[in-house]
Amino acid sequence: MHSLRESQLAFAEGLPDEAEAWPARHEQTGGVPSDPRFNVYRGSTHATLCDALAVIYPVVGRLVDVRFFRQTARQYLRAFPVATGDLRGFGSEFPQFLSELGALRALPYVADVARFEWALFEVQNAPDDSRRLDPHRFGCVRDGDWRRLRFQLHRATALVASLFPVRRIWNVHQDEAPAQQDVDLDAGGVRLLVARTGTGDVTVRELSVGEYTLLHALARERALEDAIGFVMLVDPAFDLMQALVRFIEQGVLIGFRPNVLLDLG
Repeated sequence: MHSLRESQLAFAEGLPDEAEAWPARHEQTGGVPSDPRFNVYRGSTHATLCDALAVIYPVVGRLVDVRFFRQTARQYLRAFPVATGDLRGFGSEFPQFLSELGALRALPYVADVARFEWALFEVQNAPDDSRRLDPHRFGCVRDGDWRRLRFQLHRATALVASLFPVRRIWNVHQDEAPAQQDVDLDAGGVRLLVARTGTGDVTVRELSVGEYTLLHALARERALEDAIGFVMLVDPAFDLMQALVRFIEQGVLIGFRPNVLLDLG
C-alpha cells in the first residue's frame, strides 16, 4: 500500500511519456487497475497541451500541416515535460526545438517564424506596466556615470531577428490575407521590435541594424558604454541620442539605474 503522496508523484511522473504504462504497484485498492483511467487522463492532458501550442503557433501549424505539427508537439512535450501547474512560460522552448529538428532542416525559416509568434504571444500576455521614464531623472546622473547606465525595457517588448522575411511569411498566412501571395525567401532578413502599446494593441516595428543592436544590448542589461561599442561596430554613423529619445518617447525604455552606489530609485 502506497501513500497518497507517493501515488500522486508516480501519477505526475508518468504523464509526460505516452509509452510509459501506469506502474502495476500503484493499482487502486480493491484490485482495480488504474491504468485505463490514467491513460485517458494522460491522453486528455497531452491533447490539451498540443492544442495550447497550436494556439500560440498557428502559422507554424499552417507551414508544416496539422498532422506534422501535432506529432512534433508530442515530441516536444516528451522533451520538455510540464513540471508545474504554472503554464505562463509553456511553449517558450518550442522555437529552439524546431531549429534542431532534422525533419525541418530544409525549412529553416519555420523556427524563426516560431520565434516571431512566441514574441507576439509573450508581449500580448506580459504584465501591465504604465511606468514612463521621466527625462528629468537624467539630471541626477553625474558626468562620469553616463557610460555605466543600464536601461530597463518595458516588459511588454520583445526583439526578433531573422535571416528570413518572417513578418511577411506570418502576414500572408493570416485568415484575412489575400490568397496565393508569394514570399521571396531571399528578400533579406528582418530585425523587429514587438511591443504592446498603452491601448493594449501589439505593434511590430522594423528596426535598423543600429537600433536593434542597441536594444539587444540594453535588454541584456549591458552598460550603455558597452551598447555603444556594439552599435559602432555595425553602424559608425548611428545617432545614439536620437534613438534613446525615440525609445523613451515610445515607452520602450522605462527606467535606468547607474552601475554605482548612488541609488536613484
